[in-house]
Amino acid sequence: MIRAFRAARCLLRDRIGGSALEFALVAMPFVLVLLGTLEFARLVFYQNALANATTAAARILLLDTTATPETLKQYIAARILNADPDRLTVTFSDASDGGVTYRTIATTYAFDFVASTLFDFEITVGNDTKVPIF
Repeated sequence: MIRAFRAARCLLRDRIGGSALEFALVAMPFVLVLLGTLEFARLVFYQNALANATTAAARILLLDTTATPETLKQYIAARILNADPDRLTVTFSDASDGGVTYRTIATTYAFDFVASTLFDFEITVGNDTKVPIF
């Protein structure tokens, strides 16, 4: 009985491997936060790139009112780094306001996470730009 208590006291005083245990407890949440931060940065990048590409496509539509959504979709997809054209949608809608006709370009992109096993959902980013039609 006394030997069991001595062995238990020795185990409780032993600090070998404490650092490895602390690392094991802290490493997994740290890696998850790091992956989440990188994925969020990619999401913001795609949102910004989509906004810039939509604005550039609006400039093209301003100069050439006969442009189709398909040609603008190809142009926008080419301006976004590593964009999958199948995940990109471009739509037009016309509206009048104060005697001026506007064409609205609505773009959406279905964002796909790299770590899709950790994040099992899809986020759609989008942008709208109005262009006056003369």
